Amino acid sequence: MADLNENILFGSFTPITFLNWLELQAVVSTDIQTNLDNYRNYILEWDSRKNTALSRSNDFFNSLYINLFKELTVNFTTEEERRYVVNFDFTKTKNLDSIIPFFIDKLKSICLYYNTKRDGLREKVAMMPYKGTDFSIKKTIRTIILDDVESGNILKIGKAECPSLL
Repeated sequence: MADLNENILFGSFTPITFLNWLELQAVVSTDIQTNLDNYRNYILEWDSRKNTALSRSNDFFNSLYINLFKELTVNFTTEEERRYVVNFDFTKTKNLDSIIPFFIDKLKSICLYYNTKRDGLREKVAMMPYKGTDFSIKKTIRTIILDDVESGNILKIGKAECPSLL
């Protein structure tokens, strides 16, 4: 797996996008700044391996961020949000102050999504040896009931809600 990731991360002519980089990470922080710093370190390492002068160019990093914003716009926005963002000019730096918080929220939600999915997969892998046992059945029932109670989907059966039971 490490060799495959190495090939994906450093085998192309251009560095991979932030979202693709996030998918390949074993641990994703909920702090967006940490993720962006780690991605920047990946870009710098990619640059040093490729022996290019990209890390010295602010234009290169600006183009990476603009591509990230466009990718987020296409893949992770609603129609209403997309109408607003599509008309935005990313080349004017003084206008970026108004749109950056929107993309920070999107990036945070993406990072949280990957964290939640990874935690769920770890739990599923840990539960595989117990599949079909009493412990597994009890845990599954407990999880279903707790999820229903937390989400408010639990059925309320009582005199007022179900008069036919009287």
